[in-house]
Amino acid sequence: MNNGYPQYQPNYGFQQQGLHNQTPYGSSQYSYSPQPPVPQQQGYPSQQQNHQQVKQLPQHQGFAPQQQTHVPQQPAYVPQQQVKQVPQGYIPQQSSVPQVPNFQQPQVQHQNSVPQVPNHQQQNSVPQVPNFQQPQVQQQNSVPQVPNFQQGRVPQQQNSVPQVPNFQPGRVPQPGNHVQHQSPHSQNNSYQYADPRNTQNGTQLPPSVCNSQLPNNPEIFRCTVAAIPETPNLVKECRLPLGITLHPFRDQKNLHVIKATIVRCRYCRAYINPYVYLPDSRHWRCNICYRSNEEQYADPTTRPEIQHNTVEFIATSDYMLRPPQPACYFFVLDVSKAAVESGYLHIFAEQFLISLDLLPGGDQTLVGFMCVDAVLHWFQFLEGEDKPRHMISQDVDDPFVPVHGGIVVKLKVFRKAIESFVQSLPGLFEDGSAEDSNCLGSALQIAFSLINEVGGRVTVMQARLPNIGAGALKVRENKDNKTQNFGPATDFYKRLALESVGKQVSYDLFAFGKSASIDLATLAEMSKVSGGTVHHFPNFHAVRNIPQVKRFEKLFNRYLTRKIGFEAVLRIRCSRGVSLHTFYASERSMNGGDLADSREGVINAAVDAFTSYNKMHRLQSGWVYSHEAMQLKHFTKYILGLLKHRTFAASPSVTITTDEQVAMMLFFRSAPIEAITLEIYPSLYPVHELTPGNKDLPSRLPLSYEAVGQGGMYLLDTGNFVYLYVTVRTNHQLIEHCFGVNGFGNIDEELTIQQRDNPYSEALFTVIRSLQSARAGYFAPVVTIREDSHRRHLFTTRLIEDRTEKSHSLIEFYHHIQREFSK
Repeated sequence: MNNGYPQYQPNYGFQQQGLHNQTPYGSSQYSYSPQPPVPQQQGYPSQQQNHQQVKQLPQHQGFAPQQQTHVPQQPAYVPQQQVKQVPQGYIPQQSSVPQVPNFQQPQVQHQNSVPQVPNHQQQNSVPQVPNFQQPQVQQQNSVPQVPNFQQGRVPQQQNSVPQVPNFQPGRVPQPGNHVQHQSPHSQNNSYQYADPRNTQNGTQLPPSVCNSQLPNNPEIFRCTVAAIPETPNLVKECRLPLGITLHPFRDQKNLHVIKATIVRCRYCRAYINPYVYLPDSRHWRCNICYRSNEEQYADPTTRPEIQHNTVEFIATSDYMLRPPQPACYFFVLDVSKAAVESGYLHIFAEQFLISLDLLPGGDQTLVGFMCVDAVLHWFQFLEGEDKPRHMISQDVDDPFVPVHGGIVVKLKVFRKAIESFVQSLPGLFEDGSAEDSNCLGSALQIAFSLINEVGGRVTVMQARLPNIGAGALKVRENKDNKTQNFGPATDFYKRLALESVGKQVSYDLFAFGKSASIDLATLAEMSKVSGGTVHHFPNFHAVRNIPQVKRFEKLFNRYLTRKIGFEAVLRIRCSRGVSLHTFYASERSMNGGDLADSREGVINAAVDAFTSYNKMHRLQSGWVYSHEAMQLKHFTKYILGLLKHRTFAASPSVTITTDEQVAMMLFFRSAPIEAITLEIYPSLYPVHELTPGNKDLPSRLPLSYEAVGQGGMYLLDTGNFVYLYVTVRTNHQLIEHCFGVNGFGNIDEELTIQQRDNPYSEALFTVIRSLQSARAGYFAPVVTIREDSHRRHLFTTRLIEDRTEKSHSLIEFYHHIQREFSK
C-alpha cells in the first residue's frame, strides 16, 4: 500500500488500475486506463516511481519509425495500423528525420490492479518524462513589452543554431529563443520544452480497434522512447533506456464508476477496453492475446469500458481475501525538546482539524494517537468523557499496551473528544518539561500491535534522532564522507516494515530536520518497504522558516484528504514479443560507490546515444552541434542538470546534510514527474514582461545568467520551490505593485509575497497558480530572493547551463561528448 505519492509502475499497452480501492461498506473500486498500441515518450523516469525495463523477445529486424507503422492484421501480431507519432511536450519537428522501415509496435497491457480488499479511496501523483523528439524552433525571440516596466532590461539577441563545432555560449536553442527554419511537414511550429503544460497526444490509432478516437492519457502512462525496437539487438544498438513510467492513481476527476459485471478475456484475463477488436456485435477479440471472446450481456460497443480509458468498478467478493476493513489512521508524534521547539505541533493540530471532515473512510474510520519522547504517552478515549486520559509508560525496552481499549477508536463516536485533544496537544508539552530523548522504535512496535488486525496507516512525525529503546540510533554524520551514510545503520525498521506489510500496515514519515541529523537513511526504511512515503522539511521552524511551514501545511492537508486505497495487488500483463525485464522499486539503498557509478552511468548514456546515432546515420564531424542532434541535445541537458543537482554532485556542498541528500533521492523515486523534471532542469520566466490581462506564460528563458537582465524580475521553478528573483534595477513601480513597498531596499525576503489588488500583481499570481496547477497536487512555496541577498546562490546555482568551478557549461559538456564518441 502506498500512502504517499503513488509509486509509479511501468508497463506497456493499456493501463489497468484494477480493483484497488477499499470502501467501508464492502464495495471495491478499481480504475483502469487502456493504452493506445503505440506508447508515447515524454519525460524522464522518476524516483520512487517503479520503473520497469522491457525485455524484447526475438522477432523481426528493424527499428520502429516515428511516423507510420505497418504490421500484419492477423492475431498472431499487432493488426495493421498507421501511427502518427507527435511528441508530447514539444511542438512537432518541422524537418524530416531519417526513418528505418519494417517496425512492429507490440501492444502491452498496462496494469491490472486487483486488490485483496476494496477501498473507496484512490491514490494519485504524476509522472511526466522528457520527450526527446526533435523540436521545432523559430528565428527570433519575441518578448511582450510592458510600458514603464522594462528599465535596465537587456535586449534579447537573435539566436541561430550553428552547424559546426564552433559553438558559442547562449546560442543553444532555448524556450523563448526561437529559430525559424523550413520543413516539408509544418510551416509555423515553435520550439518548446517537454513541459506538462504543452503536452499533446498526437497518436493516431488504427481504425481496426474498437474506439480509435480515444487517446491515451500521457499523465498516467509514458514510455521512454517513441517507438519500440523489434529485437534485443536493436535495443542494445540504440543505447536508449526502454521502459515505462506509470502513475496509476493520479488524481482523477469525473471518474466513471461501473457497477455492472466485470468483463475479462477468458484466456489471458485482460479487461475489455477501448482498444480491443470487434469482429461482430457479439464477440470481441483481446488486444493482448488476440483470442476471440463472446460478449454475453450486451453489444460490446455500448459498454462504458469501451467509451472510457479510465474506469472504476465496484468489486465483488471474488476479488477479496477478507471482508472490507475500516480505514485506520494512527499518529505517532515526536514531543521531544527539539520537536516542541520547532513548533510543528501547532501546524499539525491546525491542519488536522481543518481536514477532519474530509478524512477518507466514512463512519467507520478509526483513529489513534501516541506521543513519544523519553517515554511513551498514551491517550485513552472513553465514552462520556470530553477528553482522553493521559497515561505514561517508562518501559521503552519492553513496551506493552497498558489498557485493553480506548486507544484506537471510531472518529464519529469520539469526534468532540478528539477535537478537544488535538486543540490542546501543543500546550501539553510546552511547559519546558520535554525530554531531549526519543524512543520511536518502541512506539512503532506498539502501534503495529494495535492495528495489525485491521491494517491501516501509521503517520510518524519525527524531529529528533531516536536514541533509546528499540531501534535506537547513534549520530553518524560525517561531513568529510557523507556518502558512507546513505545506507541504513540497522535493519530494525526494515524488519518491522516487512512484518507490517503482511498485515496491511504502512508507515509515512514526516521528518523535521534541524542542524542535527535524524538519520533519515535508516528511518526511511520503514516507509520504503511498506509502501509509504517520506516528506522532509529541513531547518523547520514554525516562525523562522515560513517556506517550509507552507510546504508542510499544503502537503499534510493533501495527505489527509486525498483518496487512498488499501490492500492492493498490482498485476501486469504483456502482449507477445515483450516481457518485463527489471522492476525498479524504492527499497534499494544507495552508497557512495553507487553514487559515483550513477554519475558515470548517466554520462555514458549520453555518449552511447550519440555514438549509436552517428553510427547508424554516418553524419559528418561536428553534427552534434547541428539541428539534427536536437532530440539528443535535450537528453543531454537533462543529464547535465542531473549531474549538477546537489543530490548527485561529485563534491556536495557542506551546506547540504546527509539527511537532505537522502530526502532528495527519495523525492526522485516518488514525486510526480512534473516536479522531478523541474528539479533536474528548472524553468525560468521573465515576469517583468507580463502584460496585465494576458494569462499566457511568458517566454521560457535559457538557464544562464546571460539571460538575466539587470532590471528584471524572474520566476525560477525548481520543483520543490519557486524562486522569485528581484534585481537591483527592477522598476520601482513594479516592486510597489507586487510587494507593496517603495523600492528594492524595502523588500523583506522573510515575508511571503501576497496577491494585491492591482493588475500587475494579479498577472504575477496567475503565472504562479499556473505553475502550481501543473504539479499533480505537489505544492512548491514561492521564495523571494533579492539580488544582494545572502541566499542568492539558491537562484544562481540552478542556472545549469553556466560553467562553475567544478562542472562544465552546457557547451563544454557538448564538447566532452563529441570528444568521447569520436575516439
